[in-house]
Amino acid sequence: MKKIALYFILIFAVAVAHAQVSFELRAPNAVAQGERFRIEFVLTNAKAQRFTPPTITGVDVLAGPITSTGTNIEIVNGNRKDYSTVTYTYTVQALDDAKKIAIGASSVTTEDGKNYSTKASQIDVLAAQNQGNAQQRRQSGTVDKDAVQLRMSVNKSSVYKGEAVVATLRLYTQVGISGFESVKMPAFNGFWKQELTMDNQRPTRENLDGKLYESQVVSQWLIYPQRTGTLEIEQTDVTALVQVVTQASGSSMFDMFFDSGRVETVKRKLTTAPVKITVKDLPAPQPLGFSGAVGKFTMSASITTNEISANSGGSINVELKGVGDFPLIDNPVIEFPNGFEKYEIKQSEQITNSAGGTSGTRKWEFPFIARAEGDYTIPAVEFVYFDPSTGKYNTIKSDEFSVKVLRDNSAGANSAAIVSGVTKEDLKMLGEDVRFIYTGKPNFTKKDNFFLWSVTFFIAFALIILVFFGMLVLLKQQIKNRSDVARTKTKKANSTAIRRLKKAKSYMTVGANEKFFEEMLRALWGYMGDKLTIQVSDLSKERLRDEFERRGVNGEQGEEFLSLIGECELAQYSPAGSVDMSKVYEEALDLIGKLEIRKS
Repeated sequence: MKKIALYFILIFAVAVAHAQVSFELRAPNAVAQGERFRIEFVLTNAKAQRFTPPTITGVDVLAGPITSTGTNIEIVNGNRKDYSTVTYTYTVQALDDAKKIAIGASSVTTEDGKNYSTKASQIDVLAAQNQGNAQQRRQSGTVDKDAVQLRMSVNKSSVYKGEAVVATLRLYTQVGISGFESVKMPAFNGFWKQELTMDNQRPTRENLDGKLYESQVVSQWLIYPQRTGTLEIEQTDVTALVQVVTQASGSSMFDMFFDSGRVETVKRKLTTAPVKITVKDLPAPQPLGFSGAVGKFTMSASITTNEISANSGGSINVELKGVGDFPLIDNPVIEFPNGFEKYEIKQSEQITNSAGGTSGTRKWEFPFIARAEGDYTIPAVEFVYFDPSTGKYNTIKSDEFSVKVLRDNSAGANSAAIVSGVTKEDLKMLGEDVRFIYTGKPNFTKKDNFFLWSVTFFIAFALIILVFFGMLVLLKQQIKNRSDVARTKTKKANSTAIRRLKKAKSYMTVGANEKFFEEMLRALWGYMGDKLTIQVSDLSKERLRDEFERRGVNGEQGEEFLSLIGECELAQYSPAGSVDMSKVYEEALDLIGKLEIRKS
């Protein structure tokens, strides 16, 4: 029992030793004059021995520093992460005449004698909002046009082709929001995109155009431009469901104390401005061996053995590390000498997408078998990439590989021998070049009795001609059908929708609400796109309503279909359980069935 306890203590000690220690400042980016808020200094994965407080100007310190400790557990995708924290908290109030709050550098000394520090920082202080106007809006139930804003931003506006850009869609709000509908994200035409996870994103307070907002990242993408010139990120369209609490305008004491008001939902359409990015072409001339890799990389290459027997295998292992356009990188090329037989390349990778770019490691294994003995040299492995930070091409080159292939002594006397010093194309199997005399019954052919020009020959020829023309007719018909894309899509619309609905049902069974409604929207929009032969990206509720009227679709069925789409869009951003998934699923099946009956 003591051994087991000692074992777990040792594991814990090793885990703590390898945990990453950090010391950071946590504070809002902007506050209002006279507002109370907290400033925190957080030490992670270490025990503090001494804390050196910062100088803070522009505030009244109401309390602090107050020390607190905690242990946290995070489980992401089945991976558990334990970490401890020591937090020093100040409760402060911004001065009424302050414009900036300056927070000086702070430091902490841990028990192992190491020092960690934070950098000096500033907080914007904005004038307090006019309470009279806020009370007037509360009574009227209106929302200022700039109370909710949606903005798309990029971290770079001028890049090289293939250089990573981070696009961030951020929501700024001064009021409560219950959900969204009619969400239309940009298509990022001309870019290769990868959406980033938003697990650790927390709301912040920011100064936007001189006003204080609660800011939240809605979506974030890592995009790589694939064309040169001026590329544009299309506008994002979203309808926000803003919650407004209205209050009666009565002035009696009962109104003041007992009228808590009522909540109304106001729809506010939000649209981002298009964002333009200038994409420069890579410098010319491009070096030999460049295949489009852009970023910063290091490479290493090794061979499993430098001495093997003939007919034995080995491999060359190549490892690429760095930050760049990993998804677009081609395999390296290795030219093996004659006498080597190469096989399919094996690839593995550990890649992470973040706001810092696509980073990680990719490994290739090049298996081979040496067939003939001798001394060989395998050329060096080269990797050429473009570094956008310097604007130059860099070439990474490994050493050449010397391989000595020995005679295969494992072959038996009755085995086929390998001739030394020849390539695999020249290998001969000895003992098979002389044939034995055939002793079976011979099959003689009568003189002048040939298949050519016989009755059987003409029958076979006629059959071949008939089959040829039949195949030609079928091929032309098939080409005609495939060229009619609209007809093909219309025929397959129902089966495609049913397949997507089945996938949505599987999400419903496991209770995955968000994925269920996402798949339902794909099924409904995709069905109408295929039926009407219109790209899904070009569809909207207004266009569907016009198409229904133009094509004579039953008005009630059309409105039911549009209502079902709106219900699914709203459910994506509503609390779990607010919409009955089984009811939505059955309505979708029923509506598609009715529309199919009408078409037939």
